[in-house]
Amino acid sequence: MIVHKKLANGFDYIEVKNSSAEAKIALQGAHIFHYARAGEEPILWLSEASDFELGKAIRGGVPICWPWFGFNEDKSLPQHGFARTALWEFVGGDEVDAKTTVLTIRLMHDEKTLQIWHYKFLLELKITISDKLSMELKTTNMDENAFKISQALHTYFSVSHISEVAIKGLDKKPYLDALTWQNEIQNGDITFNQEVDRVYQNEDGEIVLGDKKRKIHIKNQLD
Repeated sequence: MIVHKKLANGFDYIEVKNSSAEAKIALQGAHIFHYARAGEEPILWLSEASDFELGKAIRGGVPICWPWFGFNEDKSLPQHGFARTALWEFVGGDEVDAKTTVLTIRLMHDEKTLQIWHYKFLLELKITISDKLSMELKTTNMDENAFKISQALHTYFSVSHISEVAIKGLDKKPYLDALTWQNEIQNGDITFNQEVDRVYQNEDGEIVLGDKKRKIHIKNQLD
């Protein structure tokens, strides 16, 4: 089932339910802010203080950072780009079977984006909702000039408590410690007993987010 809904303030979102899972996706930012498998607690974390208002980024879920991650060289431009607060277009949905639903949502350049970022583009997001949540983000350059991008599916996961978490799959991987700006090498599993802000490189396998209540398996692929 694919249902288009609005909040009282007119904020548009899509609700998906099938026999495997349910999800909610805001058209602003193509932002998945809820995903839960049938009979289970939500996998994504969403702040109770999240704004569901046009022009304000949702805190939690899966924000799409595009066409840059973090701050642009021009500090007057929005952090993490403009895609996460832009209004995307719903292209279509396909209820493949009772267990699987596929949505396609897109964002194209317009007068507003061209004032911020001077390139023509087509950005497409394909979301597959089943017993797994899959997101495919595709950028097409529609401009006469080449451009560079950085991007992220900046996912917030729901866990019982940070002290109960261990991350496997990044042993011996290099990373930048964003708190000290030092390049380091990971030794063993990642656990948390203090503030941590790191960017890992050369990730080429499955990452497992282990919590006392469950394990979340994360896979990433670049084409």
